[in-house]
Amino acid sequence: RLVLGDLLHYVQQEYSPHTIIDLATLTGAILVALGTEYAGLFSNSTSLSTDIVKAGDEAGEGYYRMPMGKNWNKMIDSDIADFQNIGERYGGSTTAAEFLYRFVDKSVAFAHLDIAGMAWEDKGKPITPKGAVGFGVRTLYSLVNKPQTEYTIDKDMEY
Repeated sequence: RLVLGDLLHYVQQEYSPHTIIDLATLTGAILVALGTEYAGLFSNSTSLSTDIVKAGDEAGEGYYRMPMGKNWNKMIDSDIADFQNIGERYGGSTTAAEFLYRFVDKSVAFAHLDIAGMAWEDKGKPITPKGAVGFGVRTLYSLVNKPQTEYTIDKDMEY
């Protein structure tokens, strides 16, 4: 998480993007919530989330939007540091996304795709072999090959 946080900061300093999407096998907690049917989608933008879900549907990759917000963000506050990289026992996938969101400029549309339950296929499917499947690559390819959009940040994510 710390390395990904550093990368989010670096990318913004070097390239000033209007949108950032990361994919990571960040938590096992997303498996508890969604199993191996969907990747968790965490975003500060409904319009970006909608485009990701649509691109995922076209690519045969499923995403389910998970909650983010002040209630989860405060779970990574710390009494002895700026913040901590792990929250309380519950809400682990959301607090992990909130951790990453602390490294993102609040004017940047952000999506974190927690692909922990989707990155590996035990048996193989018609479009993916057994083993590592590169989940999310087809979705991102679809997104970058459509007309570029500047996404709006949801008002409740301005904290």
